[in-house]
Amino acid sequence: MRTGYGLASVLGVVLLGGGLLHGTASGKEKPIVRVATITGLKPEKAEYYRKLHAAPWPKVLKRLKDSNIRNYSIYQKDIEGRPYLFSYFEYTGKDWDRDMARVGKDETIRKWWKETDPCQDPLPRAAKRNEIWDGMEEVFHTDGASDVKPAKQVQRFGTITGLKPEKEAHYRTLHATAWPEVLKQIKAAHIRNYSIYLKDIGDKLYLFSYFEYIGDDFKGDMARLAADPTIRRWWKQTDPCQLPFPEARKKGEIWEGMDEVFYME
Repeated sequence: MRTGYGLASVLGVVLLGGGLLHGTASGKEKPIVRVATITGLKPEKAEYYRKLHAAPWPKVLKRLKDSNIRNYSIYQKDIEGRPYLFSYFEYTGKDWDRDMARVGKDETIRKWWKETDPCQDPLPRAAKRNEIWDGMEEVFHTDGASDVKPAKQVQRFGTITGLKPEKEAHYRTLHATAWPEVLKQIKAAHIRNYSIYLKDIGDKLYLFSYFEYIGDDFKGDMARLAADPTIRRWWKQTDPCQLPFPEARKKGEIWEGMDEVFYME
């Protein structure tokens, strides 16, 4: 979990997504910046990486929290036989560069990175900047049911699918102008904090999504969502844009789940 990212390389691509304030329009809530990044994972180091993140050092977690980082998840998924890591977290501070500099100077964090960095295999653009994680572009976000009290413990989901290059413009336009009834149905299904990110890996495009479920009947809510006429019309627009992974295609689905290997509130 390295967070010493350059402002231009990570925060800049997130700002393109807009909608950086969660909560009501009262202006009293803290501004929240959503950050999504990706890196490769060396296959021979995958087990050790997962072990480290299953029991992260308490001082590492404290430094991250003191640096205004919250709701931090890391997911693992194989893409064409190679493991990758997708991270999502939220920044609530006022000075990103200062907070990230403090993270980078922390003695315990630097010791942690000596354990984690050798496990990771940065994408070419990140490697050229001598960084581990590469930023992703947010192409969709809705707060959804963020103003609804959770029925029980919040469930987090990270998923992935491919995107056809010739359909990229259409997919972007759809999600930049999402239909109001679609957003209404997402909220009614007890989904909140739903973002989709776009990333090119090699010569292919991929979509990564993160959302939270706050209801008490996930299967039932998803069934009702899938049966909604507007949602079905929406999917007739979006499904032809996407390239499901083989596992998802076998199940007649578009999105494939990823394994969460780390979480910090």
